[in-house]
Amino acid sequence: FYVNGNPTRKIWVNVTLTVMKEAVVAKRPLRRYQTITQDDIALKNVDITTLTTDVILCYEDLIGKRTKRKIHAGTVLRETLIELPPLIKPGDLVTLVAESDGLRITAHGIAKKKGRKGERILVVNLDSRKSINAQVVDSNTVRVDF
Repeated sequence: FYVNGNPTRKIWVNVTLTVMKEAVVAKRPLRRYQTITQDDIALKNVDITTLTTDVILCYEDLIGKRTKRKIHAGTVLRETLIELPPLIKPGDLVTLVAESDGLRITAHGIAKKKGRKGERILVVNLDSRKSINAQVVDSNTVRVDF
């Protein structure tokens, strides 16, 4: 406390700080592995001081992704609850592509594991019957490094 510009007394004060920010919440219950649409989510002001750092603040980042587990209505969505859906499933027929400067080789293969964009999965080349690790490019193409 100050009196006439001079400090006269100090005291400790406990406060509770609330920081409100718009975050993405589930409008309704979401099933496990459900693809998220714009109708499933909404922005809501929430106290972010009580939440983890992986809270999702932008709903455009969620459209087309899917839930990892069941989510109740009103739950603030976090990165750990959401994932990209797999583009390739076990047994899918895929095109193997190997590229270098001026050379492109393609072959057909069968996926042995599910894979999301950018992940590496095991694929069996149908011509040679050899198993190859390849990176998922899209829903029917994988890239082989050579």
